[in-house]
Amino acid sequence: MSDIFGIRNQFYLGNFQQVITDASAFNPRGDAAAKIECEIIQYRAFIAMGNHFLVKISDDAPVSLQAVKVLAQYMQSQDVQTASARLSELMVEGGNDPTVVVIAAMIFNREGQYEDALKYLGQNPTALEPMAVLVQTYLKMDRVDLAEKTFKTMQQNEDDATLTQLASAWVNLAKGGNQIQEALFILTDLAEKYNQTVTLLNGMAACHMSKGEFRDAEVLLKEALSKNPNDVDSLINLVVCLQHLRTSDELADSTMSQVRTLNPGHPWVKKISELEDSFDRLAGS
Repeated sequence: MSDIFGIRNQFYLGNFQQVITDASAFNPRGDAAAKIECEIIQYRAFIAMGNHFLVKISDDAPVSLQAVKVLAQYMQSQDVQTASARLSELMVEGGNDPTVVVIAAMIFNREGQYEDALKYLGQNPTALEPMAVLVQTYLKMDRVDLAEKTFKTMQQNEDDATLTQLASAWVNLAKGGNQIQEALFILTDLAEKYNQTVTLLNGMAACHMSKGEFRDAEVLLKEALSKNPNDVDSLINLVVCLQHLRTSDELADSTMSQVRTLNPGHPWVKKISELEDSFDRLAGS
């Protein structure tokens, strides 16, 4: 029988299909809190795989599940104002529920509204997942010093936790230099321990890309795409690799077209479109 710790761990590692399989077989044995947590993780796995339409949550569900519903709706509509308003209501109803905090921060980080993300994360600084998202937020803000400080707190609290190990890899990668190899070691160790996932393969590819090893990164990204051909992060990283390798402009262009089709609202796609529009305006002036 699957246990909630294992399901949660697989979610953090990015093994979303396994999460869905194990969550479907999970027996809470009358533990209402475990049942809700399992549903939260399962629905978040659906969202991570792009299956937002599979998230069916009633209006009278617990606050934490309501937050997951907001995330699914946001991923479909990209309407950050509506999502923000609903999350503010849920924060009042749920008393700084960790799931609400995490999902709010995820949405604002995706929109590049890091100060708003920090406002939510400051409400629940001790739970492990909000702290991991706080590390990600600081890294997006180029505040590696604050990210490392938060990671060290995670390390003091739960040194062996998967999220702590992942946070260590993120911080080491951001620090660069010799620390990139340490990040690669951590991610490779997790992949050997829990099997390769799209998330871990992308992390390892990012390490190789940071060292200029684009051929090695390309191999890992193709392996990731063999597991999930529509994974947007893998496709974006592959575009970058192909552009550096310059082996096939046609393949890079077709991969970029696939990214635009699959996720036109992705921050990276939006940024590329803005740069292209700016270039076209300058070229036409």
